Amino acid sequence: MSGASTAALLAMFPSPDHNELGVGLYGHDVAQESLLPEALPGAEGLEIMGRRVFDTLANDITGTGENFRLRMYRDADGLIQLDTLTYDSLLFSVRVRPELGDSLDIGALFGTWEEVWAWDTGRAQWRFFTPLTLTGLGFSNTDQDDDTRLKHYVSAGAGAGGEVHARAVGPFGIQLRAEGKARTTNRHRGGEANEVRHETRAYGEVGVSYIKDSQAWVVGSWVEQITQWDTRDADGRDGVDRQYFAAGMRLSARFYKGSPVTDLEEEMVDLDMLLDALRTREEVLAERSEAIDRETGAEDSDVMEELEAMVAAGVLEEEDPKGLFTLIHWSELNFAERVDPDYPEGALEAGTCTVRLFVDADGAPSDVRAESCTEPWLRPAMQAVWQWKFEPILEDGEAIPVQFLYTLDFELPEPSP
Repeated sequence: MSGASTAALLAMFPSPDHNELGVGLYGHDVAQESLLPEALPGAEGLEIMGRRVFDTLANDITGTGENFRLRMYRDADGLIQLDTLTYDSLLFSVRVRPELGDSLDIGALFGTWEEVWAWDTGRAQWRFFTPLTLTGLGFSNTDQDDDTRLKHYVSAGAGAGGEVHARAVGPFGIQLRAEGKARTTNRHRGGEANEVRHETRAYGEVGVSYIKDSQAWVVGSWVEQITQWDTRDADGRDGVDRQYFAAGMRLSARFYKGSPVTDLEEEMVDLDMLLDALRTREEVLAERSEAIDRETGAEDSDVMEELEAMVAAGVLEEEDPKGLFTLIHWSELNFAERVDPDYPEGALEAGTCTVRLFVDADGAPSDVRAESCTEPWLRPAMQAVWQWKFEPILEDGEAIPVQFLYTLDFELPEPSP
């Protein structure tokens, strides 16, 4: 496949930068006139939402995505009613919003494109996005019109928004999101006057998150305000306002391709810990050298110098600056040899140690770095991990060097009888 074809496929169907799935309770209100509720509506229904943000070819820009939302509530008679069912993507959109008069709305020939600019400032990740909507051929009907037959339409819209996801204390952080959109729809049917509908949407979220590796769990609240009106058409009808307000609480899970935000405090390693890690590596290298001596009957100074250079490079150089090690998930590898870490003497509780392994094409560790690991777990973790071996990862039939995060668990030993 040519480079141009590959680039086109990546642009149209890229891999997700992050996925999000949430569920929660909500309440809503609808009116034909201006709607500014004095208090938030009480919980009366269930909301399920899904969101995906895709990568484009540039490292600092992401674009387009998929958004799904389902809201259902119980009415005064105790019956389950559909409030909102929407799906937006690059290729098409579906909207069923009985509370806003939309019985059915299907759009094709383009959809929604979100150009997103992302920055990671260490403790916070910022995203600014500009959603654009274009429908070249759509079909819809609405209960707000006297004629409820299915009509075809064209529409266009634009908006802007922003989001910040930041660490506050340790793995806990905050998430803020705000966005606004405007959309105009021109619906028409042969031999009849066109009907033009305008719609604005304002939306905001605030939540508290728990961040672990490439996942983030968020508990928060959200509000949404939608306003619709029709311009005066050829028959001289006045515009009709339709107002919709909703608010709710939600628990959502985010799954990132990489780490959502970096905790600089966890990245800082004091000198003693760094020296301990270096000594641990040197001990493993010395054991390897002794094994080489036993097999060859003589010291192999060249091998030892090369291994020591790896240790020095791992301490002094940036993490994989040339991008030689492909980032994967640890579950993609199979162990060829595995040594369990020893439970450290003097420890009185269970613990964990997260390390980043750089594994060469032969399946042997070439570098190991502590990501979230302190004493007393660091030394036994390093001693064990440096002795691991893996089945090589193949790409196009060739073994490639990889890197990944791995968390070692230290269970408290059972007391001896």
